[in-house]
Amino acid sequence: MKKKTLQLVSIPVFILIGFLFSYFASFYYEYHAKNYVNPELSGMITEEVMQATILLVNEIREENSIAYGVGSSGVIFMKEGNTCYFLTARHALEFVDRGQVFYRVLDYRDLTFPEYFEQTGKWPLGGITGYYSRYPSARLEYTDEAYDLAILSFVSEGPFSALPLYSGDLKTGEPVVSIGNPEGVRNRISYGKIRNLSPVHFKDASGRVQYPMIRHTAYVSRGSSGGPVLNASGEIAGISLAGGENVFRFFRHGLMMPADRVRQFLSDWEDNR
Repeated sequence: MKKKTLQLVSIPVFILIGFLFSYFASFYYEYHAKNYVNPELSGMITEEVMQATILLVNEIREENSIAYGVGSSGVIFMKEGNTCYFLTARHALEFVDRGQVFYRVLDYRDLTFPEYFEQTGKWPLGGITGYYSRYPSARLEYTDEAYDLAILSFVSEGPFSALPLYSGDLKTGEPVVSIGNPEGVRNRISYGKIRNLSPVHFKDASGRVQYPMIRHTAYVSRGSSGGPVLNASGEIAGISLAGGENVFRFFRHGLMMPADRVRQFLSDWEDNR
């Protein structure tokens, strides 16, 4: 009887130990993903690379109100004179039936309104609307729900640059770096690798199956969407679109639209210009 009682007691103890082990292992995995630095890739993050990354803030103007989004990420892939064309995630854009939406473009050094107020303690002339009006407004050029990608353009004399799109074949284990603005953290640079090339399918809002994405281990979270995933040569290997979490809501992997499908998306855009 005593032996049976010990066995019954030991079962929940083992379950608890297993639960705690899984939790702390998940915590450590996310911590490592956030803080890991690949010394072979860190030198590739130059001023030119950062000048191609942008923060996109949605400005929604309705009849009696103006609202601002927390911001998403994007990467410039082409310049024509002072006109910059950038890629971002379609789901990060706001679409409204009434009113207007302006997409404000901030470079990697520009401050959002909360950052400005926190640093200066000053309320700018014109309030939030006046503050963001100093930044370029982007024009929506093309979007396709099947890819969950969008192309926007803006005009600026600022020191923006453009990054090339990778034209080769991605390989499992290939090192990559993600640049974005997750969880309100500006210009987060996260290092990882291509986990595998097995496609991950998602359905879009209309129920159609989107083009498949692939997994990587560079840390991403809300706000990373639309940002670039670069290879060791500083080329766009993919565009961040989502991330996977485990049952504890800790980071497991990032999901990106790979460069070959981004290239097809750009080809579709060129055909419709």
